[in-house]
Amino acid sequence: MNLKKERFHIKVRIPFFLFSLGFSIYASKLLSVMTKNDNLQQLFYPLLVILLIYLAEKTRLSNKTIHVALAVLIVIAGFGMEMLAEPADALWIRSIIS
Repeated sequence: MNLKKERFHIKVRIPFFLFSLGFSIYASKLLSVMTKNDNLQQLFYPLLVILLIYLAEKTRLSNKTIHVALAVLIVIAGFGMEMLAEPADALWIRSIIS
């Protein structure tokens, strides 16, 4: 019975990593718009990704398990933030699909 319950659960590590990529793009674009400095965006993006992953590992958030459906929602949220920051990517994906 316990095996069946754990079958649809995965660790948060991969969904959180994908979410942090999308969130970092969104946050660095927002900072770039506020400061009008593209060099700051190029520095801020990798630092924010590393910081988010470091915090997730330090707080042991990445070792928690969640249901697969929630993991998919986390990934979609990160992907959506990236699409808000880079609308040209959304148009490119839409042209590929249709």
